[in-house]
Amino acid sequence: MKKRPQLWLLPIFALTLALPATAKDKKPEEKPAASDKKPEDKKPEDKKPADKKPAEKPAEESKPLAIGPVKLDFYIDAYYAFDTDARVNTAAAGQPASFMPRGDRPLNTINFRRNEFNINTAQVTASTQIDWFHGRTTFQFGTIANQAWQTKYAPIQEAYVGIRPFKDLGGKGNDLWLDGGILLTHIGNEALQPRLNWLSMLSTVTQFEPYFSGGVRASYNLGSMWNFQLLVLNGYGIIDDNNLGKDLGWFVGFNPMDNLSFSWAAEVGDAGNFDPVKKSDPGQWRFFNNLNATWMITPDMGLKGQVDLANETGKLYYGAQLTARYNFLKKFGVTARLETIQDPQGILSSAFDSSADNTTQGLSGMGATLGLEFRPLDNSFIRLEARELMMNPTHNAVFIDPNGNASSNRFEIAANTGFWF
Repeated sequence: MKKRPQLWLLPIFALTLALPATAKDKKPEEKPAASDKKPEDKKPEDKKPADKKPAEKPAEESKPLAIGPVKLDFYIDAYYAFDTDARVNTAAAGQPASFMPRGDRPLNTINFRRNEFNINTAQVTASTQIDWFHGRTTFQFGTIANQAWQTKYAPIQEAYVGIRPFKDLGGKGNDLWLDGGILLTHIGNEALQPRLNWLSMLSTVTQFEPYFSGGVRASYNLGSMWNFQLLVLNGYGIIDDNNLGKDLGWFVGFNPMDNLSFSWAAEVGDAGNFDPVKKSDPGQWRFFNNLNATWMITPDMGLKGQVDLANETGKLYYGAQLTARYNFLKKFGVTARLETIQDPQGILSSAFDSSADNTTQGLSGMGATLGLEFRPLDNSFIRLEARELMMNPTHNAVFIDPNGNASSNRFEIAANTGFWF
């Protein structure tokens, strides 16, 4: 039997085409939370992606497609990765070791799968702004979503709607926006999407920042020099709330010159899960600070760095990274990065404690990364990167070499290619 034509769609299609051209061509003014980013082998309660506001020249963007007032952006990132962490012990505690080839790559949200061709993300973003209203949604598929997101929310990278209650508040272009939904993080110097970074592999310090959260956000820019965000969030890198409290977050960005920017982002709240026995929150208060700086020395040479400091009920954590970039021969660039993480009391990384004593330890160590990038088009890249991770041999022997020997070091290489339109 023949299917009847879907005539009911025609009025909707006609209405879309009839929308005013001014709304169709208006560029969205939303300012995504600081970095689309990143955790990795953490549970959803410990994780984090949003766009930061670096001073360096951003990745060139092709003109987005538009359907009426809705603009569409497509991005796909593919990779192959390999490292010296070749085995995983599948034996139960106290049983003889039973090694299997390792398929995943701990401490990597990007390029997560080992010795296989895969995609970090294949995503589409729809955004719109019509006068005082705007909205943005990104649907994603790939190993970033599978590894870093809570399972039921994995297809949604971000989704929010917002209103502009005040326009030109304190001067022309100084707008106040209020947004609510699933927000990308306001914390960090590296983004979750590889195309927004100088390197595809994230530093270890980025791995333990939040990538996203459910909440509301007020954002305000004061001219071109200052921008502010104030957030009320369900928790640290979570969408569903895990206790009775809420986290308070903020972002302060300062851009004294076109080629120089600084920012301070922070989040404070109860990081523990609700105790069903005591019927109360545990009072596990965490104060997380993130300081960033980006300096483009010339249009082709730049530095960026960050320092993270956290205090949780008297326990201390800190991490840092410094990245240098140089573009040469018009389409090529080379990037080098040094990183360190120090979590001696296991605030964020206790899952990587390999010691047999009764103390809770986290990751302590450093890493070095070198990357080469080729940009065949303004909206594409091909990268080859190598990194050496060197963790504490006493407490962080979490890698296993091809012979089954535990190690605190890992050497890794990865090839990435990304394309967006």
